[in-house]
Amino acid sequence: MQNCVNNIVEWSEVWQLKLAIDKCQYSHISLSTSSAPAVYFVSDSQLPTNSTIRDLGVIVDNRLTFKDHITSIVTHAHVRAMQIWCCFLCKDMDVLMRAFTYVCPLLEYCSPVWSPSSKTLIDQLESVQQRFTKRLPGLQSITYDERCACLKIDRLELHRLYADLILCYKIIHGLTVLPSEKFFTITAKHVTRGHSFKMFLPESRVNCRHFFVVRVVKVWNSLPADVVCANSASVFVHKLKSVDFSQFLIGKD
Repeated sequence: MQNCVNNIVEWSEVWQLKLAIDKCQYSHISLSTSSAPAVYFVSDSQLPTNSTIRDLGVIVDNRLTFKDHITSIVTHAHVRAMQIWCCFLCKDMDVLMRAFTYVCPLLEYCSPVWSPSSKTLIDQLESVQQRFTKRLPGLQSITYDERCACLKIDRLELHRLYADLILCYKIIHGLTVLPSEKFFTITAKHVTRGHSFKMFLPESRVNCRHFFVVRVVKVWNSLPADVVCANSASVFVHKLKSVDFSQFLIGKD
């Protein structure tokens, strides 16, 4: 690791792109709390350790739980949702729900990386839309699922499931720079049911079992053949809307 850091320093000097050493830090990702983290240096400065690191807008903690990231985006989303409610004098449901689309990107950005598996975190994310829709006139006395049906919107958990499947489709069909063989293993044997892109479920331990390449396999394998074999990403997204994913929703009551 120190050699990698040295290479980065050397590269920055060659290209005259000075590193902001005071902003550099590293996180020791491990399930063990007893092992002491190693010591690394940038030039002559020792890198400080931190339990969380923000990388491209995603807060990564040293146990890969993403609890800090979820807490952060939920807090910001609640604030933005409240600003919408307070700033709009018009309380028309259609207008407010159109405005709520500016809240959703906070809760969905890069979700294939951090999408949670625990019901507690799923409900925490869902609480933003749940609280906002409960304020809408005439919808206070019905359940959250009934409000979603009335407003013709989906649960946020379903949005994250769509994001997983869309990314999986793009990787499998070579629509990204990510090589599919490094993420998924397509079953070679002929199957009589399902589709020809069925994948093996990789072995995993501890919380890593909910990592993207693991959690998406069962859902992907359950898709109808005409959905998986769609001739474009836009057609794939359109056909996803007709598939029932209720059995895969953890937070659904």
